[in-house]
Amino acid sequence: MIMHNTSKKSPNPQGKGLVPVLAQINHLQPVVEESDSTHNVLMRYIFSRLILNARFSFQPTRFTRYTLYWHNESALLSMISPAEFGADWPSKAVIDCQLCSDLTWQCLHIYSPEKLALIADRNIDINNFNSEKALEELLPFHDDTLPFNQRVLAYGMSRGVSAHLGNLAKLPLHKLLSQVVNPKHTIDANKAIHMISQGAQDD
Repeated sequence: MIMHNTSKKSPNPQGKGLVPVLAQINHLQPVVEESDSTHNVLMRYIFSRLILNARFSFQPTRFTRYTLYWHNESALLSMISPAEFGADWPSKAVIDCQLCSDLTWQCLHIYSPEKLALIADRNIDINNFNSEKALEELLPFHDDTLPFNQRVLAYGMSRGVSAHLGNLAKLPLHKLLSQVVNPKHTIDANKAIHMISQGAQDD
């Protein structure tokens, strides 16, 4: 009698899908500047959550200027500046930004506050801002919903923010923000964008 093995085999029995992610994580380590203020780190964390939910299919490098566009009803991060694009692309530019040493993102210049508010409303989960959970529980160390490059950067950013804040990361985000920027009541998309705008280094 021939016995057939009817058990299903895992399509990824050794977790090989994790290998590229782990390799990139080991290569891309956050560097925390001790002189950096908690205020600046929190502002960049808010902004980073917006960028990590944008579309891009490349591995960003630190201290390189990138532009976020509003294109086809979604946010698109690009290495190409508005001046280098033709046709109507400059009108789609929203912000210029860069990846910092601790793998958080920093807003450098705002082209369109209106489009930025629209993207924030779609890309930032405001519930996390007003949650009573500790910030360390909300950091996207392992966010399987993100594409590959975004997932690697999210892990690195989480490590950087956690390392900088230390025990402060055990507090809810809204309490941390109340201490360093003193927002009133709950936080909505407009307040989040106001914080990002305050942290922008407009040149």
